[in-house]
Amino acid sequence: LNQPALAGRKVSYHITTIGARYRRDIGSRFDAQVSIGRSSIGGGGALVPNTSSLTWDAEITAQFGERLQVTASTGRQFVNSLSSDAAYLRTQPNLIQLTYAVNDRMRLQANYLYEKKSYRYATPQVGTFIDRETRQLVGGGFTYDFGRRWQVGLSGGYERRNANGTFFDYDGAFARATLSLSL
Repeated sequence: LNQPALAGRKVSYHITTIGARYRRDIGSRFDAQVSIGRSSIGGGGALVPNTSSLTWDAEITAQFGERLQVTASTGRQFVNSLSSDAAYLRTQPNLIQLTYAVNDRMRLQANYLYEKKSYRYATPQVGTFIDRETRQLVGGGFTYDFGRRWQVGLSGGYERRNANGTFFDYDGAFARATLSLSL
């Protein structure tokens, strides 16, 4: 990834992860998967020092009857930061999602996300900047299938972010409408 740095120079680095993933059906009602790896960040020179750390994720899905499905997941990864001046960030998302099939065509969904992020910068930061945040999101919605190719959906929710200091804190509601065509 290349990003602007001091005096017009580019910061170039790479994130490499090597690991293993294991998936298992536990009876007919549960599915679990886990992965563990070692992620390394390198090639950034003095601006992005080489580092490595354990990364992982885990997910379990349970089917209750024919209509209700519950999924819980958690993890820790390094990802590129394309939405801020940070070189990369470490994220730790925790998600619970419920899906209820009203009938063969309509599904209701509810979810809760709790995520911690830690930002790593390539250059010294001056002034107001984010170095960590905690984000919570509660949402829900529905989808309806019109045959095998068309789907319409409505969803919405509430999100709150607490970052270092109060300048980057926010909360707000959101809504989304979708129309999908599968070819």
